[in-house]
Amino acid sequence: PTQMQVVLLSLIHENNMEPAASTLINSLIQESYNFGYNDFIFEMGDSRVDMFAKNLKGSKSNRMKLTIYGSVGNFIGDNSSYIDLSVQGPIGDFSFKKIDNCSVKIYSDAGSHCASDAKHSYLEIGGTLDTTFASRAYGCTFKINQSVSYPRIINSKTGYPSYCTFLTSDERTYKSLNRNFGLQKYLHLNSVRLIK
Repeated sequence: PTQMQVVLLSLIHENNMEPAASTLINSLIQESYNFGYNDFIFEMGDSRVDMFAKNLKGSKSNRMKLTIYGSVGNFIGDNSSYIDLSVQGPIGDFSFKKIDNCSVKIYSDAGSHCASDAKHSYLEIGGTLDTTFASRAYGCTFKINQSVSYPRIINSKTGYPSYCTFLTSDERTYKSLNRNFGLQKYLHLNSVRLIK
């Protein structure tokens, strides 16, 4: 795991974070996990690396754990399953698409099209959400900590989430989601809860 951070820093320093470089790092993470390593920690700085933590597979009995400090780019965590991921900075667009049984905590802002087609996962967003959130998500729980309005996060053109729970401590977000789900809430069996 320590060697992966060295390789990652070298690639970032050389501005060589092309898709092939991300694929290499993701392969190293997966292979290390397969050999019994876990609890991966990466210092990203302001690198905005795309496709990081993509296609990673943990197991139900031994979830893969990753912590990322700094900002990351687009397509983060896509197609991953059974991972617990903490991101201590903003994420780009199209991240956490098609995740399954994942737990994701983003301490900052999330880009557009986050959590599309997610299944049976938990996502907590500490910052703001960009457009189109949770399209076609199924059986997920989303905790939204900032004030957002329904049209910004649910887009009827890209598909409604189904059987999902939206948690928020923000009364404006709660009211907006409840009001705007309207009939869709019953058709897609989503729920919205105000938490303290």
